[in-house]
Amino acid sequence: MQERTQIRPNREIGGSVFDDEESEESGGLVTVLHAPYTEELPVGEMNVREVRTRFRDRLDIHPEAVAFVDGSPVDDDTIVHEGERLMFMRPAGEKGLGL
Repeated sequence: MQERTQIRPNREIGGSVFDDEESEESGGLVTVLHAPYTEELPVGEMNVREVRTRFRDRLDIHPEAVAFVDGSPVDDDTIVHEGERLMFMRPAGEKGLGL
């Protein structure tokens, strides 16, 4: 059986994730990744800690995941800007530790 990849046009982001006082002044779009999830989110001008906390459940971000902006490691106080790529990665070599 052959599978086809469907390309969907960009759609507006809505729902309860942005239903608070900050949603009126959301920042520019930033690509946020935590494998296997990738989304463009209006988190420009937020710091990494805020993004990690706000999208922890939606993107399944591990609390100990290391943050990278455009390929460079950053701390949680780093501000992300429109057009950047924010990636969360778990440290290598963790699989099976302590189990």
